[in-house]
Parts: sequence; structure tokens; C-alpha cells
Amino acid sequence: MERVLIRGDALSEDPATVVAQVFQTLTAGRTVVLLEPMVSAERELQWQSILDAQRHNSEPEIWLATGGTSGSLKLVRHTLQTLEAAAVGYMSRFPKPYKTLCCLPLWHVSGLMQAVRARCADGICQYVDYHSLLQGNRPFIDGKNWTISLVPTQLFRILEYPDLTTWLSSFDGIFVGGASLNEDLANRCRALSLPLIPCYGMTETAAMVTALDSDEFLAGRSGCGTPLPHVQVEIAENQRIQIASQSLALGYVPATSAWIPGKYLTQDRGFVDEFGSLQITGRCNRVINSGGEKVDAALLESWIKTAFPDIECWVGPYPIPSGVRNWSPFLPTCRRMVLRLTT
Repeated sequence: MERVLIRGDALSEDPATVVAQVFQTLTAGRTVVLLEPMVSAERELQWQSILDAQRHNSEPEIWLATGGTSGSLKLVRHTLQTLEAAAVGYMSRFPKPYKTLCCLPLWHVSGLMQAVRARCADGICQYVDYHSLLQGNRPFIDGKNWTISLVPTQLFRILEYPDLTTWLSSFDGIFVGGASLNEDLANRCRALSLPLIPCYGMTETAAMVTALDSDEFLAGRSGCGTPLPHVQVEIAENQRIQIASQSLALGYVPATSAWIPGKYLTQDRGFVDEFGSLQITGRCNRVINSGGEKVDAALLESWIKTAFPDIECWVGPYPIPSGVRNWSPFLPTCRRMVLRLTT
């Protein structure tokens, strides 16, 4: 079966037209591969090698990139049916007319799913470039049922602009996911009465699987909320979060034997609190979820040591583990920090 490759450049330049092309291609029985804009010749060769090694599948699928800077590039195999199952679950939890302002990349699942929900709900998905928002080019939002989805870094930057913060307060709901929402940022949003809806999900689950309602957030509740109707969340061995859902992907490209159909054992650890809200406590590996990209801490350490051979370093989340001594901050960003250690 023919595969159609669509790059992020095209999605950014004409999002509405290219998203329509994505759906037309899938319904015509062809597979769609969504990739980021080209960032380097080396990365391009990696993607080309992965795609060249794959046999043509018999049913139409949509392949979305995941892995980020972990050094292990791969694609997640979804179908229109798995994406629609996620959209139906969302609409069951949030039954209001669907109107969203999309400023997330459409080659990421979090951006694409906004278009899928609008398609399933006969709603509105208006596209806007995030950087143009910061420059003052903001569409008028009447606040009635409009939502927006952001990663914490985007939210943090918006709060640096008072007029943009006021504009953000006109939304009926502000979904925040892709990385953890730290306590300081959450409290700033509560003080501003911003209707945040912290959520949890990933490419493998077709985005959102749990959400904390905005009224609970404003009342001081923490965490990622309760499962959406199409999702079952379990806490497996060693506190690893396991997801069961009709929205789960079919597997990876390249294929891996670790994939179990019907259940996805994440690399996140957590627990369910007394209110039924999922609380994320950390990762099983050293991958840092920065919001949109996953960063392998060990790989980043190796790069820094290569560039600065006279220092030792440790890369990881804030706060600093008790075993790390004589540290000074290096490249701090949104409560995730690279540390440079003196020798």
C-alpha cells in the first residue's frame, strides 16, 4: 500500500489544507507518515533508513514520530479508528461544542488530535502560530466553549506578557500536558483564576487519557486527573503506569517485541490518590519529558562531557538528588535543570 510522507513544513505553512489532505489520504486507503520539519541531514538519513526498511502495510495507517532526542527514533502506528476512539472519549468527558485554538505542532499527536476531535464533533479547529501569539497576533476569542492546549513552557512564557495573560483568561478551558506542571506555575495560574485542565497522555495513547477538571484545579487539587471514559489506568509493578484503551496504537516502526496489544506499560511511575486523580512521581528511565521532545539525560551528559572534557556533570530533574554535591546551575529551564559539577 502506498505511503504518503507529509513534513511539518507543509503543516505549518497551510495547516487547514494539509490536515484535510491527511484525512482524505487515510479514507482513500493510503498510509500517512507525519514527520517534523527537516532539522539536519543526519536526522533525515535516520528517518529515511527507518522508512526504507518497512514493508508496505495492508491497511491504511497514520505514523507519528516519537522518541525525540533519546537517540532512538521511531514511529507510532495509529489508524483513523484509534484516533477517533480517543476523540469520542474526549467528547464524552467534555460534551460542550468543540472549539479549539491549535498552536501545537500538527506533526505531534497533541496538535493532530485537536483536528481529529473537530472532525468527529463537527467542531472548529482554528490554527495559529504560537510565536505569532507572543508577537501580539492573537485571534479574538469570545470565551464560549473555546479551549487551547499548551505545554508548560508555552504557558510559562505567556504569563510573562500581562496582555497575553488577560487574553488567555478568556478561554473556557486551558489544557496543559506534554510535561509535568510544576507547583509554582500551577499556583501562579490559580492566583490568576486561569481555568487550567492538567492532563496526561502520549503518542502511543493518541494523546489525552486523563484530565483534571478546571474547577478541581482552581480548588487546589493536583495531579493529572481521572481517566477519560475510553481509558483504564492501572498501577503495575514498581508503580509503573499501564494504560488500556481502544485508542492505543498498533505498535512501533521499527517493530519491537516489547509491544503488547491492548495494553501499554509506560515508562512513567505514579499512583492514584484518594480523589481518583493520577499522580506522576517520576520516570523508570532517565528520559526527561520536556514537552514535545523527550531528552535522554545520559545522552545529554555524554554530549556535555565531550564538549567540556575538564568537567563532570549530571543531568536530571529538579530538586537535586542528595548524592549530588558541589553543583552549579547550567541551562535552567522550567524546573528541569542541567547541572555542571566542579571537579
